[in-house]
Amino acid sequence: MSETPLISHRIRRLMRQAAEAMARGEFMVARDLARRVTDGAPEFVDGWMMLTEALAEMGEYQSGIDTIEHAITLHPGAVALEVQKCKFLMGLARRDDCLAQVRALQQRQDLDPWALDMMGLFLSMLDQVSEAAVIYEQLSELEPDNPENHVNLGMARMALGDLEQARQHAERALEIAPGFARALALIANLRTATEEDNSLESLQAALLSVRSLPERIALGYAHGKELDDLGRWDEAFCELRDAGLAKRQIAPYDQTRIDQVVDAVMEQHDAEFCTGYADGCASDRPVFIFGMPRSGTTLVERILGAHEDVVPGGELRDFMDSVNLAIGRSPGQLLDATGVVESAALDPARLGERYLESVSARVGHQKRFTDKLPLNFLYLGLIARALPHAGLVHVKRNPMDIIFSNFKILFADLNAYSYTVRDTATYYVAYERQMQHWERVMPGRIHTIVYEELVSDTESNVRDLLSHCGLSWQDQCLQPHRGRAAVTTASAVQV
Repeated sequence: MSETPLISHRIRRLMRQAAEAMARGEFMVARDLARRVTDGAPEFVDGWMMLTEALAEMGEYQSGIDTIEHAITLHPGAVALEVQKCKFLMGLARRDDCLAQVRALQQRQDLDPWALDMMGLFLSMLDQVSEAAVIYEQLSELEPDNPENHVNLGMARMALGDLEQARQHAERALEIAPGFARALALIANLRTATEEDNSLESLQAALLSVRSLPERIALGYAHGKELDDLGRWDEAFCELRDAGLAKRQIAPYDQTRIDQVVDAVMEQHDAEFCTGYADGCASDRPVFIFGMPRSGTTLVERILGAHEDVVPGGELRDFMDSVNLAIGRSPGQLLDATGVVESAALDPARLGERYLESVSARVGHQKRFTDKLPLNFLYLGLIARALPHAGLVHVKRNPMDIIFSNFKILFADLNAYSYTVRDTATYYVAYERQMQHWERVMPGRIHTIVYEELVSDTESNVRDLLSHCGLSWQDQCLQPHRGRAAVTTASAVQV
């Protein structure tokens, strides 16, 4: 049934007002306006999209998924609504359900560029990079003059180890849009700059005409990286410092909160707590690899992932989110001190089972698998209780190398400490304090690998690692660079 002109005019006015409220960041206002649209014209799909977008911005993921599922019953087969549902599944940490939803959508023939772009994003977030690359290939063919498509495909190719094709796509993006920040940043991260092969002039020109703070940040880190490659260290430091301070404007960091979490963990997770193995889940499938970012955790995962009985899981947030959901917290956030106390009372077996259920679609049900989220070093007491037979592998590296490596990288939300040297160093001290606690209360439980020793005496260290994990010796573990798994962290070029 078509809308009457009067209703159509009113609905469009409400939609315009809702869009303006969204642009101002007034998400509750936008939600209320969009709800008036869906109440008055439930047949208008865009109204449901606006309403759920406002709910997503508010972090109202359960309300959002209830709303989107109701909308789908009214509009069965509406691609936009089916894609939007993925956003709420991710927000609720239902990652396997999100993956199933995206894979179902891949079978459809009526996907527009927006839908494909969102599907590629979700697949990338779920570390399904090979599938994401296929999506971005389709997009680059559908919209060959969209530079975003070429950069997204280039990033997927980099994660898959195809650095030459990654660079070709970045250069194609620059042909379409000279000075495009994401393309320049990708090229900077694809190779070590030399006097003969660098992008300094392009980066400097782009910085002079930058249009947004995110562009300024991406270009600044890329410029700093190239200056560092060229040995112009004073200039590199200043550029990275300024880019980090710019990032700090939109990504605040509170070291006091981290210190309080460490204090609470050390108080709650004593030796008695951590060795209460009898109550945990019996599975020995997970191998948790942890340490500071840039310490060598990716290399260790690739070594284990080369074993025929191991699936490399990447940086899974599922244990952290299993804890959050079990104590009624929103997923995606590090526990605060109160959450540490609350989580200490969780049923360990159920927590372990919840975690295994949450990752099953991505790592399967049979083989061992790795989980290398660096932040898991804060959760080792809960992991030891919930999964007492899991492998625990700590990767250490020279502190100066770690601190400067962290400072040089434009990390995402979970590593917000890294935008200044002082915060990075202070965070490192908290990490060391936490790890010393685990060694005291769980002596012999954690297998420690020193990165420098792994590089200088690889075979001996790999044998010890496989033995700790209960895995047989396989020669291919000495050739992790030949592995087929994607690397979606900052280590993609190095491994």
